[in-house]
Amino acid sequence: MNYMTFLRCEQRIEFQGFFTYRMLIDGNKVGFRPAATHINKQKAKESVLNEALEIKYSRGDCITNFQIHFGDATPFLNRNLWSPLYWESPSANDLEWYYSKCPAGYIKGENLRNRQEIYVPMQISYYPPKRIKRENKLNWATTNGLSFDKNSLELAYLKGTMEICERDSIMCWWYKEIEAVELTDLKMNMSLKEIIQTIEFNNYDIHVYRINNDLPCHNVMVLIYSEQYFPKYALGSASSNNIYKAIEHAIYESVNTAVGLRWYNFYEPGSYIVNNSNKVFDKFKRIEKKQSVKRFEEETFKTLDDFMNQTNYNFYGVILSDKEGYTTRVLSPELQNLIVNSYSPISERLLKCNRNRLETTKHPFL
Repeated sequence: MNYMTFLRCEQRIEFQGFFTYRMLIDGNKVGFRPAATHINKQKAKESVLNEALEIKYSRGDCITNFQIHFGDATPFLNRNLWSPLYWESPSANDLEWYYSKCPAGYIKGENLRNRQEIYVPMQISYYPPKRIKRENKLNWATTNGLSFDKNSLELAYLKGTMEICERDSIMCWWYKEIEAVELTDLKMNMSLKEIIQTIEFNNYDIHVYRINNDLPCHNVMVLIYSEQYFPKYALGSASSNNIYKAIEHAIYESVNTAVGLRWYNFYEPGSYIVNNSNKVFDKFKRIEKKQSVKRFEEETFKTLDDFMNQTNYNFYGVILSDKEGYTTRVLSPELQNLIVNSYSPISERLLKCNRNRLETTKHPFL
Protein backbone atom coordinates (compact mmCIF):
# COMPACT_ATOMS: atom_id res chain seq x y z
CA MET A 1 0.00 0.00 0.00
CA ASN A 2 1.35 3.39 -0.96
CA TYR A 3 0.70 5.51 2.13
CA MET A 4 3.91 7.52 1.98
CA THR A 5 3.23 9.74 -1.03
CA PHE A 6 2.67 13.35 0.09
CA LEU A 7 0.85 15.62 -2.32
CA ARG A 8 0.48 19.32 -1.57
CA CYS A 9 -2.73 20.94 -2.75
CA GLU A 10 -2.44 23.39 -5.60
CA GLN A 11 -2.21 27.09 -4.80
CA ARG A 12 -5.45 27.79 -6.66
CA ILE A 13 -7.41 25.89 -4.00
CA GLU A 14 -5.11 26.27 -0.98
CA PHE A 15 -5.44 29.08 1.57
CA GLN A 16 -2.46 31.41 1.30
CA GLY A 17 -0.22 31.08 4.35
CA PHE A 18 -1.39 27.53 5.12
CA PHE A 19 0.02 24.20 4.01
CA THR A 20 -2.54 21.56 3.01
CA TYR A 21 -1.28 18.07 2.24
CA ARG A 22 -3.10 14.95 1.26
CA MET A 23 -1.72 11.46 0.77
CA LEU A 24 -2.23 8.99 -2.01
CA ILE A 25 -3.81 5.74 -0.87
CA ASP A 26 -2.79 2.74 -2.95
CA GLY A 27 -1.65 5.19 -5.62
CA ASN A 28 -5.22 6.37 -6.15
CA LYS A 29 -5.35 10.12 -6.81
CA VAL A 30 -9.13 10.28 -6.52
CA GLY A 31 -10.42 11.61 -3.22
CA PHE A 32 -9.28 14.43 -0.97
CA ARG A 33 -8.67 12.47 2.23
CA PRO A 34 -6.53 11.77 4.11
CA ALA A 35 -5.61 15.45 4.28
CA ALA A 36 -4.42 17.97 6.87
CA THR A 37 -3.80 21.71 7.11
CA HIS A 38 -1.40 23.74 9.25
CA ILE A 39 0.60 26.95 9.04
CA ASN A 40 3.69 24.82 9.71
CA LYS A 41 4.68 22.63 6.80
CA GLN A 42 6.17 19.79 8.87
CA LYS A 43 3.19 19.64 11.23
CA ALA A 44 0.83 19.46 8.26
CA LYS A 45 2.79 16.47 6.95
CA GLU A 46 2.85 14.79 10.35
CA SER A 47 -0.90 15.22 10.73
CA VAL A 48 -1.76 13.78 7.33
CA LEU A 49 0.59 10.84 7.88
CA ASN A 50 -1.13 10.06 11.19
CA GLU A 51 -4.51 10.17 9.49
CA ALA A 52 -3.28 7.89 6.72
CA LEU A 53 -1.96 5.35 9.23
CA GLU A 54 -5.25 5.53 11.13
CA ILE A 55 -7.10 4.68 7.91
CA LYS A 56 -4.65 1.94 7.02
CA TYR A 57 -4.85 0.07 10.32
CA SER A 58 -8.55 0.57 10.97
CA ARG A 59 -9.39 -1.48 7.90
CA GLY A 60 -10.57 -4.98 8.60
CA ASP A 61 -7.85 -6.58 6.50
CA CYS A 62 -5.03 -4.69 8.25
CA ILE A 63 -5.90 -5.14 11.93
CA THR A 64 -3.02 -6.90 13.66
CA ASN A 65 -3.73 -6.94 17.38
CA PHE A 66 -6.97 -8.70 18.13
CA GLN A 67 -8.72 -12.00 18.62
CA ILE A 68 -12.22 -12.52 17.30
CA HIS A 69 -14.48 -14.21 19.82
CA PHE A 70 -17.58 -16.20 19.00
CA GLY A 71 -20.02 -17.89 21.33
CA ASP A 72 -20.21 -17.12 25.03
CA ALA A 73 -17.78 -14.45 26.17
CA THR A 74 -18.69 -12.04 28.93
CA PRO A 75 -19.12 -9.24 29.54
CA PHE A 76 -20.38 -7.99 26.19
CA LEU A 77 -20.83 -4.34 25.31
CA ASN A 78 -24.55 -3.77 25.80
CA ARG A 79 -26.19 -3.38 22.40
CA ASN A 80 -29.41 -2.17 24.03
CA LEU A 81 -27.80 1.28 24.02
CA TRP A 82 -28.15 1.24 20.22
CA SER A 83 -31.80 0.26 20.26
CA PRO A 84 -33.64 0.22 16.89
CA LEU A 85 -36.39 2.17 18.64
CA TYR A 86 -34.16 5.23 18.16
CA TRP A 87 -33.22 4.56 14.53
CA GLU A 88 -34.97 6.73 11.98
CA SER A 89 -34.65 4.18 9.14
CA PRO A 90 -33.31 0.84 10.38
CA SER A 91 -32.41 -1.56 7.60
CA ALA A 92 -32.94 -5.31 7.69
CA ASN A 93 -29.18 -5.83 8.07
CA ASP A 94 -28.97 -3.40 10.99
CA LEU A 95 -31.89 -5.07 12.74
CA GLU A 96 -30.39 -8.50 12.19
CA TRP A 97 -27.13 -7.29 13.73
CA TYR A 98 -28.97 -5.91 16.74
CA TYR A 99 -31.05 -9.00 17.45
CA SER A 100 -28.40 -11.61 16.59
CA LYS A 101 -26.96 -13.55 19.51
CA CYS A 102 -23.49 -13.21 18.03
CA PRO A 103 -23.29 -10.36 15.47
CA ALA A 104 -20.30 -11.58 13.43
CA GLY A 105 -18.02 -11.91 16.43
CA TYR A 106 -16.49 -9.76 19.15
CA ILE A 107 -13.11 -8.14 19.71
CA LYS A 108 -11.59 -7.86 23.17
CA GLY A 109 -11.50 -4.31 24.52
CA GLU A 110 -11.80 -2.50 27.84
CA ASN A 111 -14.00 -0.06 29.68
CA LEU A 112 -11.79 3.02 29.91
CA ARG A 113 -13.41 4.13 33.16
CA ASN A 114 -12.58 1.04 35.20
CA ARG A 115 -10.27 -0.92 32.83
CA GLN A 116 -12.62 -3.89 32.96
CA GLU A 117 -12.20 -6.31 30.05
CA ILE A 118 -15.15 -6.26 27.70
CA TYR A 119 -16.01 -7.70 24.28
CA VAL A 120 -17.03 -5.24 21.59
CA PRO A 121 -18.98 -6.22 18.44
CA MET A 122 -16.54 -6.53 15.55
CA GLN A 123 -18.74 -4.65 13.07
CA ILE A 124 -18.59 -1.41 15.06
CA SER A 125 -14.91 -1.74 15.99
CA TYR A 126 -13.17 -1.18 12.67
CA TYR A 127 -14.11 0.62 9.48
CA PRO A 128 -14.76 -0.31 6.79
CA PRO A 129 -15.31 -3.91 7.92
CA LYS A 130 -13.78 -5.70 4.95
CA ARG A 131 -13.90 -9.10 6.65
CA ILE A 132 -17.67 -8.93 6.69
CA LYS A 133 -19.67 -9.64 3.57
CA ARG A 134 -21.25 -6.56 2.04
CA GLU A 135 -24.76 -7.76 2.78
CA ASN A 136 -23.89 -8.04 6.49
CA LYS A 137 -22.33 -4.60 6.93
CA LEU A 138 -23.96 -2.04 9.16
CA ASN A 139 -25.43 0.94 7.36
CA TRP A 140 -24.65 3.23 10.29
CA ALA A 141 -21.05 2.21 10.97
CA THR A 142 -18.85 5.33 11.00
CA THR A 143 -15.29 6.47 11.72
CA ASN A 144 -16.32 8.07 15.03
CA GLY A 145 -13.69 7.48 17.70
CA LEU A 146 -10.96 6.09 15.43
CA SER A 147 -7.54 7.45 16.36
CA PHE A 148 -3.81 6.91 15.97
CA ASP A 149 -0.79 7.88 18.01
CA LYS A 150 2.75 6.96 17.12
CA ASN A 151 4.05 6.56 20.67
CA SER A 152 1.28 6.21 23.25
CA LEU A 153 -1.74 3.95 23.63
CA GLU A 154 -3.21 6.29 26.24
CA LEU A 155 -2.92 9.26 23.88
CA ALA A 156 -4.58 7.26 21.11
CA TYR A 157 -7.47 6.46 23.45
CA LEU A 158 -7.60 10.10 24.57
CA LYS A 159 -7.77 11.37 20.97
CA GLY A 160 -10.64 8.98 20.24
CA THR A 161 -12.42 10.04 23.42
CA MET A 162 -12.13 13.71 22.49
CA GLU A 163 -13.55 13.02 19.03
CA ILE A 164 -16.54 11.28 20.62
CA CYS A 165 -17.10 14.33 22.85
CA GLU A 166 -16.71 16.70 19.89
CA ARG A 167 -19.24 14.86 17.73
CA ASP A 168 -21.74 14.56 20.57
CA SER A 169 -21.45 18.28 21.33
CA ILE A 170 -22.00 19.54 17.79
CA MET A 171 -24.92 17.15 17.22
CA CYS A 172 -26.64 18.19 20.46
CA TRP A 173 -26.08 21.86 19.58
CA TRP A 174 -27.28 21.62 15.98
CA TYR A 175 -30.34 19.47 16.59
CA LYS A 176 -31.38 20.63 20.06
CA GLU A 177 -29.60 23.99 20.45
CA ILE A 178 -27.95 23.35 23.79
CA GLU A 179 -26.15 26.39 25.17
CA ALA A 180 -23.20 27.85 23.28
CA VAL A 181 -21.29 31.13 23.61
CA GLU A 182 -19.18 33.09 21.16
CA LEU A 183 -15.60 33.52 22.37
CA THR A 184 -13.88 36.91 22.30
CA ASP A 185 -10.35 38.23 22.95
CA LEU A 186 -8.89 35.45 20.79
CA LYS A 187 -6.04 37.57 19.43
CA MET A 188 -4.67 38.06 22.93
CA ASN A 189 -3.18 34.61 22.44
CA MET A 190 -0.18 35.05 20.12
CA SER A 191 -0.48 31.63 18.48
CA LEU A 192 -4.18 32.14 17.69
CA LYS A 193 -3.53 35.69 16.57
CA GLU A 194 -1.19 34.51 13.81
CA ILE A 195 -3.62 31.85 12.58
CA ILE A 196 -6.65 34.16 12.66
CA GLN A 197 -4.83 36.95 10.83
CA THR A 198 -3.79 34.45 8.14
CA ILE A 199 -7.43 33.47 7.64
CA GLU A 200 -8.45 37.13 7.45
CA PHE A 201 -5.70 37.70 4.90
CA ASN A 202 -7.57 35.18 2.71
CA ASN A 203 -10.69 37.41 2.97
CA TYR A 204 -12.53 35.08 5.34
CA ASP A 205 -14.14 36.15 8.60
CA ILE A 206 -13.98 33.83 11.58
CA HIS A 207 -16.19 33.19 14.59
CA VAL A 208 -15.34 30.79 17.43
CA TYR A 209 -17.88 29.24 19.79
CA ARG A 210 -17.76 27.09 22.91
CA ILE A 211 -20.54 24.55 23.52
CA ASN A 212 -21.46 24.36 27.20
CA ASN A 213 -22.51 20.89 28.33
CA ASP A 214 -21.79 18.29 31.00
CA LEU A 215 -18.64 16.85 29.40
CA PRO A 216 -15.39 17.64 31.27
CA CYS A 217 -13.61 19.19 28.29
CA HIS A 218 -13.71 22.29 26.09
CA ASN A 219 -15.96 21.69 23.06
CA VAL A 220 -15.42 24.24 20.29
CA MET A 221 -16.96 25.13 16.91
CA VAL A 222 -15.40 27.41 14.30
CA LEU A 223 -17.23 29.14 11.44
CA ILE A 224 -15.24 30.78 8.65
CA TYR A 225 -17.11 32.54 5.86
CA SER A 226 -16.55 34.80 2.87
CA GLU A 227 -18.81 36.86 0.63
CA GLN A 228 -16.24 36.64 -2.19
CA TYR A 229 -14.91 33.11 -2.45
CA PHE A 230 -15.98 29.49 -2.61
CA PRO A 231 -16.94 27.94 -0.32
CA LYS A 232 -19.08 30.60 1.26
CA TYR A 233 -18.54 28.98 4.64
CA ALA A 234 -16.75 26.05 6.27
CA LEU A 235 -16.99 24.58 9.74
CA GLY A 236 -14.55 22.97 12.12
CA SER A 237 -14.92 21.48 15.59
CA ALA A 238 -12.71 19.99 18.29
CA SER A 239 -12.60 18.99 21.95
CA SER A 240 -9.65 19.20 24.31
CA ASN A 241 -8.68 19.76 27.93
CA ASN A 242 -7.09 23.05 26.76
CA ILE A 243 -9.31 25.74 25.23
CA TYR A 244 -6.56 27.10 22.98
CA LYS A 245 -5.69 23.64 21.62
CA ALA A 246 -9.35 23.01 20.90
CA ILE A 247 -9.71 26.33 19.07
CA GLU A 248 -6.53 25.83 17.06
CA HIS A 249 -7.53 22.32 16.03
CA ALA A 250 -11.04 23.46 15.03
CA ILE A 251 -9.64 26.35 12.96
CA TYR A 252 -7.31 24.05 11.05
CA GLU A 253 -10.21 21.68 10.47
CA SER A 254 -12.37 24.49 9.07
CA VAL A 255 -9.63 25.56 6.65
CA ASN A 256 -8.98 21.95 5.67
CA THR A 257 -12.71 21.52 5.01
CA ALA A 258 -12.76 24.65 2.82
CA VAL A 259 -9.76 23.44 0.81
CA GLY A 260 -11.38 20.01 0.46
CA LEU A 261 -14.59 21.55 -0.88
CA ARG A 262 -12.55 23.55 -3.39
CA TRP A 263 -10.72 20.37 -4.38
CA TYR A 264 -13.95 18.47 -5.04
CA ASN A 265 -15.47 21.47 -6.79
CA PHE A 266 -12.48 21.61 -9.16
CA TYR A 267 -11.80 17.90 -9.75
CA GLU A 268 -15.27 16.40 -9.24
CA PRO A 269 -17.78 19.17 -10.01
CA GLY A 270 -21.12 18.61 -8.35
CA SER A 271 -19.87 15.92 -5.93
CA TYR A 272 -20.12 18.28 -2.95
CA ILE A 273 -22.68 21.06 -2.99
CA VAL A 274 -22.55 23.69 -0.26
CA ASN A 275 -26.08 24.94 0.23
CA ASN A 276 -28.42 26.20 2.95
CA SER A 277 -25.80 28.80 3.89
CA ASN A 278 -28.47 31.22 5.11
CA LYS A 279 -29.90 28.59 7.44
CA VAL A 280 -26.41 27.85 8.79
CA PHE A 281 -25.71 31.55 9.36
CA ASP A 282 -29.09 32.04 11.02
CA LYS A 283 -28.37 29.14 13.34
CA PHE A 284 -25.09 30.67 14.48
CA LYS A 285 -26.61 34.15 14.76
CA ARG A 286 -28.92 32.79 17.44
CA ILE A 287 -25.85 32.43 19.66
CA GLU A 288 -26.07 35.89 21.21
CA LYS A 289 -24.05 35.44 24.39
CA LYS A 290 -20.35 36.34 24.26
CA GLN A 291 -17.60 35.52 26.74
CA SER A 292 -13.88 36.11 26.85
CA VAL A 293 -11.76 33.06 26.05
CA LYS A 294 -9.69 33.92 29.09
CA ARG A 295 -12.55 32.72 31.26
CA PHE A 296 -11.88 29.17 30.05
CA GLU A 297 -8.09 29.06 30.30
CA GLU A 298 -8.03 26.44 33.05
CA GLU A 299 -7.35 22.91 31.79
CA THR A 300 -10.28 20.63 32.57
CA PHE A 301 -8.29 17.41 33.10
CA LYS A 302 -4.69 16.16 33.07
CA THR A 303 -4.86 12.55 31.90
CA LEU A 304 -7.31 10.08 30.38
CA ASP A 305 -7.99 8.60 33.82
CA ASP A 306 -8.61 12.09 35.17
CA PHE A 307 -11.18 12.69 32.43
CA MET A 308 -12.91 9.37 33.15
CA ASN A 309 -13.10 10.21 36.86
CA GLN A 310 -15.02 13.40 36.01
CA THR A 311 -17.73 11.84 33.86
CA ASN A 312 -20.53 9.34 34.43
CA TYR A 313 -20.54 8.21 30.80
CA ASN A 314 -18.85 5.00 29.76
CA PHE A 315 -16.18 4.91 27.07
CA TYR A 316 -14.91 1.65 25.59
CA GLY A 317 -11.56 1.20 23.88
CA VAL A 318 -10.33 -1.38 21.37
CA ILE A 319 -6.77 -1.72 20.07
CA LEU A 320 -7.00 -2.33 16.33
CA SER A 321 -3.27 -2.39 15.67
CA ASP A 322 0.07 -1.77 17.37
CA LYS A 323 2.04 -1.55 14.13
CA GLU A 324 3.79 1.79 13.44
CA GLY A 325 2.04 3.12 16.55
CA TYR A 326 -1.35 2.52 18.16
CA THR A 327 -4.57 2.53 16.17
CA THR A 328 -7.64 2.43 18.39
CA ARG A 329 -11.40 2.77 18.38
CA VAL A 330 -13.27 4.46 21.23
CA LEU A 331 -17.01 3.98 21.58
CA SER A 332 -19.57 5.57 23.88
CA PRO A 333 -23.11 4.36 23.14
CA GLU A 334 -24.52 6.91 25.59
CA LEU A 335 -23.23 9.88 23.58
CA GLN A 336 -24.43 10.93 20.14
CA ASN A 337 -22.35 9.92 17.14
CA LEU A 338 -22.14 12.09 14.05
CA ILE A 339 -25.41 11.59 12.18
CA VAL A 340 -24.28 10.71 8.68
CA ASN A 341 -27.48 9.29 7.16
CA SER A 342 -31.02 8.21 7.99
CA TYR A 343 -29.69 4.92 9.39
CA SER A 344 -27.67 6.62 12.14
CA PRO A 345 -28.86 5.69 15.63
CA ILE A 346 -30.23 8.57 17.71
CA SER A 347 -29.00 8.47 21.29
CA GLU A 348 -31.34 8.77 24.22
CA ARG A 349 -29.13 11.66 25.36
CA LEU A 350 -29.86 13.64 22.19
CA LEU A 351 -33.59 13.06 22.53
CA LYS A 352 -33.57 14.23 26.15
CA CYS A 353 -30.94 16.99 26.19
CA ASN A 354 -33.66 19.68 26.20
CA ARG A 355 -37.31 20.14 25.36
CA ASN A 356 -36.81 21.32 21.80
CA ARG A 357 -38.20 19.12 19.07
CA LEU A 358 -35.55 17.10 17.25
CA GLU A 359 -34.95 18.52 13.78
CA THR A 360 -34.49 16.08 10.95
CA THR A 361 -32.76 18.41 8.49
CA LYS A 362 -29.19 17.53 7.54
CA HIS A 363 -26.49 19.20 9.60
CA PRO A 364 -23.60 21.02 7.83
CA PHE A 365 -20.68 19.36 9.64
CA LEU A 366 -18.46 17.19 7.43
